[in-house]
Amino acid sequence: PTQTVLSSIPAGGSVFSQPVVFTVKVVPTYVPGVLPSGFVQIYLDDEPLKKQTLINNLATFTLSSIPASLKKMHHIKAVYLGDQTYASSG
Repeated sequence: PTQTVLSSIPAGGSVFSQPVVFTVKVVPTYVPGVLPSGFVQIYLDDEPLKKQTLINNLATFTLSSIPASLKKMHHIKAVYLGDQTYASSG
């Protein structure tokens, strides 16, 4: 199965108004010579936030602000949407 690994800088979150850079790595069941392609859907608290293009198994995005009404602990999730070779991760 295809998996996604999500990491952030700074690791573990940020302080108020500090942007966070996220990197999503898609880890597929290996097919020789074929890298995953397509898109990764990013979710903030289970709501779709943005879709990022996958380049060389990676997608990167910056979350620079969250509306004031949402200043609480948040959950970021990334789901690989799949392509002709690899299934989605979610």
